[in-house]
Amino acid sequence: MGNVGKSLALALVLVMAISSASLLTVKPANGQTLPSIPKFTVNYNDNSFVVPPTWATDQYTGKTVKETEGYYEQNKSITLTITNLPFDPQGNENLTLFYQVAWKGHFGAYWSDTNVSSSNSVYDVSNGKRYLDNPNAVFTEYSLGFSGNNGTSRYGYYNFIDDISPGGQIDFRIRSLQGYFTKVYEYDKYVPGMPVDDITDPIPHYYVFNGQTSDWSPTQTITIGQSSSVPEFPALAILPLLLAVVLVVVILRKRKVNV
Repeated sequence: MGNVGKSLALALVLVMAISSASLLTVKPANGQTLPSIPKFTVNYNDNSFVVPPTWATDQYTGKTVKETEGYYEQNKSITLTITNLPFDPQGNENLTLFYQVAWKGHFGAYWSDTNVSSSNSVYDVSNGKRYLDNPNAVFTEYSLGFSGNNGTSRYGYYNFIDDISPGGQIDFRIRSLQGYFTKVYEYDKYVPGMPVDDITDPIPHYYVFNGQTSDWSPTQTITIGQSSSVPEFPALAILPLLLAVVLVVVILRKRKVNV
């Protein structure tokens, strides 16, 4: 194989490698770089337990009788552990960084509600501001309880998914948002004297996000009964890599034949 042919083949390999890498860094039409896609893992947790019945001796008959009934207490959850992204608000207290979580059944077609002001976003609300609870920590944890949990306050989970049978699969994806929120009032829905959730701001309202949003992460699928997630590698990134491997093999074979 001549030097020209070798140079051309190596150039093609380089082009393919660059094109596959560019699939993972997408820029919007205006040329600005989108926020980074967060990395995360998913774990299924089953801390359920059975409380057995208690028995006692009847003082009059001497027989063993049941004193209290036993019961099953469900405490199942799924935890996402997100590697926090570096974030510098540059002195602007209105800028925020948080992560939006979406999920669906593995064989379903529709993701959960992905409204950026809904409860499946990872942030705390304080005085009308939304922000990460601890953005300087290495990780952010986000937990979803199962709807059938029946412990005290349902074990403190604020977000829930359906009970999923063992072997069932659920998909997760997340993205990051950097920007700020503005409040939009719905005066047409306000009825004077009618109580609403926010007693400090009785006019119905919602929040609109202004800023940049990353692409969605690759989907991770978890099987109920297993403890770790399985990431899906983007299919479009696999094809250029396979072509590059095939081309390298062809070059090596031709080189061997020429020798």
